Amino acid sequence: MLLIFIKNTAVSIIGLSQNSKTVNNLNTDLESAKHESIFLQQKLLYVKSDDFIEKQAREKLNLVKNGEYVVLAPKPDEKAQEKPVDEIPNWKKWLKLFF
Repeated sequence: MLLIFIKNTAVSIIGLSQNSKTVNNLNTDLESAKHESIFLQQKLLYVKSDDFIEKQAREKLNLVKNGEYVVLAPKPDEKAQEKPVDEIPNWKKWLKLFF
């Protein structure tokens, strides 16, 4: 009878330990979800703001305010970015290659 009591007590203790770990994991997940919720609420407030709408209109739709001017700059010349031409004559290159 005593052995059955000890066995049942040990099983209960192990079960409580596992349940405690599960509760701790769920509490950690809950805290993470709360932080994510706060972040998303702040992002929603920013997206609803006039600053965000103006920024998107300027960047994606290329809109400007009255009295502003758009300045279009030429793209960098690709030839200017190429490496300089080697000034060594071909016969010296061949000589260097074989000797």
